[in-house]
Amino acid sequence: MKFEIVGLTKQRRTVLQVIRESDEHLTANEVFERARQLLPGIAFATVYNSLRYLKHEGLIAASAPTGEHR
Repeated sequence: MKFEIVGLTKQRRTVLQVIRESDEHLTANEVFERARQLLPGIAFATVYNSLRYLKHEGLIAASAPTGEHR
């Protein structure tokens, strides 16, 4: 599935694709590992910053492990 949201870089689109295609909540590291399969040159910092951007834009929601608050 392709995500053509205006303004998203290839890296951000890849991170969003990984999240939307998953049936489970993923950690940043899990998103990184899956994104790296689609875009081998992606860095962890890029994934982390993409997650922060996507959350800020309302495209994803963060979830905290049980007992933690964000």
